Amino acid sequence: MYCGICVEVCPFDALFWSPEYEYSEPNISDLLHDKTKLSEWMETVPEAPELEAGADKKKK
Repeated sequence: MYCGICVEVCPFDALFWSPEYEYSEPNISDLLHDKTKLSEWMETVPEAPELEAGADKKKK
């Protein structure tokens, strides 16, 4: 289960939701991903919704 609290409360654009959900592997060591593998998923990250009027912008 993914609750998403970490994505919602992160004050930086460091965490993202992605529609990718199926990444099972037969070997547990194949679930360790380096930066290159993780960057492949960035293509699936949808654009962030517009902030509500008066909301503070996230820090970068």
